[in-house]
Amino acid sequence: MKNQQGSAVIILVMIIVLLGGLYVTVWPRFFDMDNAVVTGVAGAATMVMTNNYESCAALNHNPTDAECIEIDNCDDIVELLVDGSFPEGYTIVEGGIMTENGETDSCTLIQTATSKTANYTATAAGLFN
Repeated sequence: MKNQQGSAVIILVMIIVLLGGLYVTVWPRFFDMDNAVVTGVAGAATMVMTNNYESCAALNHNPTDAECIEIDNCDDIVELLVDGSFPEGYTIVEGGIMTENGETDSCTLIQTATSKTANYTATAAGLFN
């Protein structure tokens, strides 16, 4: 009987070690929070650009202070944000210059602490032709 109790403890310890090993190796692959955060910020940037384009289209792309902001490249996203700057810890890789309203460009956002990247779409708006 004592022999069975000892082997039960050994089996229990082996199971705990196995589960710990799985946790250390598998968990980060399925729950990469840094990647999720930078992807979320990029998604929000795309949404803000799209909303600005829609507002500008309703105003015939005539830039105004609050309702239509002129956008012709990737880093103009900061003009659409409340504080006039991107969240701390992010860098925008500039794309090309857009010349037509509704033209899009793929922009890269880099989370500086982790070097994780995500793309967002800039949409030209408020370019009064």
